[in-house]
Amino acid sequence: MAMKNAILVLTVMLLTGPAYASDEGAPFPSYGVMLDSHWSSPFPQLSGRVMATATHDGKLYVGGYFRTAGGTTVNHVAMWDGKQWRPLGTGTDQPVLALALDDEGNLYAGGVFSSAGDVQAASVARWDGSRWSDLGRGMNSTVYSLALDEEGMLYAGGSFSRAGDADAQRIARWDGRRWDPMGAGMDHHVFAIAPAGGDTIYAAGGFMMAGGRSADQVAMWDGDAWWPLGTGLKPAMDGYPATSLALGPGGKPVYVGGSFATAGGREIPYLAKWDGGRWSAVGGGVDGPVRALLMDDDGTLYVGGYFTRAGNVDAPFIAGWNDGNWRPLENGTSGPVFVIHRDESMLHVGGDFRSAGPTSAGNLACWQTSISTSAERGPVRQHAAMSSGPVFPNPVESTASIPFTLSASADVTLTVYDVMGRERLFVVDGRRLAGPNVATVDASHLPGGLYLYELNTGLRTYTGRFVVQR
Repeated sequence: MAMKNAILVLTVMLLTGPAYASDEGAPFPSYGVMLDSHWSSPFPQLSGRVMATATHDGKLYVGGYFRTAGGTTVNHVAMWDGKQWRPLGTGTDQPVLALALDDEGNLYAGGVFSSAGDVQAASVARWDGSRWSDLGRGMNSTVYSLALDEEGMLYAGGSFSRAGDADAQRIARWDGRRWDPMGAGMDHHVFAIAPAGGDTIYAAGGFMMAGGRSADQVAMWDGDAWWPLGTGLKPAMDGYPATSLALGPGGKPVYVGGSFATAGGREIPYLAKWDGGRWSAVGGGVDGPVRALLMDDDGTLYVGGYFTRAGNVDAPFIAGWNDGNWRPLENGTSGPVFVIHRDESMLHVGGDFRSAGPTSAGNLACWQTSISTSAERGPVRQHAAMSSGPVFPNPVESTASIPFTLSASADVTLTVYDVMGRERLFVVDGRRLAGPNVATVDASHLPGGLYLYELNTGLRTYTGRFVVQR
């Protein structure tokens, strides 16, 4: 039978103890909740490496070196609508290396291409949902990085020396009408850009000069001029420069990844942290080049690249750093990771790999992220760790069963939403004992289509997918 798309979100709140009132100044009880995480890959295979991802309104956009997605010709850029890959017009004539989405859903693509759809678009283009357009005649060479600031200003970095009509050395900004230079720019490629709020912009790459000042591989723009971050980074003899950036809360610290050998004159290879005054290592670091960084809302720094160990932990090609510890993402991916992107309760991870953990994956996979929370005050009374198995049956015709395991007793509630985010069903599932459990959802009244389920503590979420068949 024909299926129609919808979204189902199961919200499971784990309350590990009773609520308490407290007099002012008295400590509140503390609760802890942890959910195991896992890999999934619902996407039909992309035929080449994935270099960039972006999401908007439930749609996932990817760019890279692929020509086909799930057997459909897409030419380097595609959109996943929750059910299948869709082309964006006729795509681009050469690879897409960077993507950015504004609040209105306009997709910006950068790369080595000269056309997008039937439009001449030199290295940068915009997709408005139905057609491609150029941005001020584009650049005269490759765009490696795109980023939007909080005001909607678009920044582009690359190997170009002109942007539109402007003399713009390797970095420029687009205000919606024209390209403008940022001071005197850089003397070599820019591979990563990270807006930090206000006028502050960080850039990383292969440059040694920024705005006429010595600034090895990383620099900060304050709205008027470029400034170095200490003595910067130095590459290994056969290494690539700095290729990725991530910022902590409020723009600090600044994390930089690449193939450099030293930071601030110290031997700190591949991954380094700038706290505003000095460079330092991130734990024991990683044992190979870094190509992707993401700072998550919970303070976890996700790192991807060509490494196989993080600190003293086996972590093939991807790892997370939090609370002073490295942790693997199961047994990682089978090849290098080039992009890590947060989308609500999951990470989208792209690169050049055929599997992620035990899951087959054609260069793109999802990491369903764990939940770990505790109140800031008072001792932890109890921790309820939870792991969830796959929905059964899948596809579903009437009743969906979701197995899960608790390490301690917990109150479980389920909330069901439709594709518009409207609440359709709220179930108080009651107190569940430690050990194996099954949550049951009556899907008999739901229309057919693809659904998501989400486990939620109120602070973090965890999702999976299943299909209702009619």
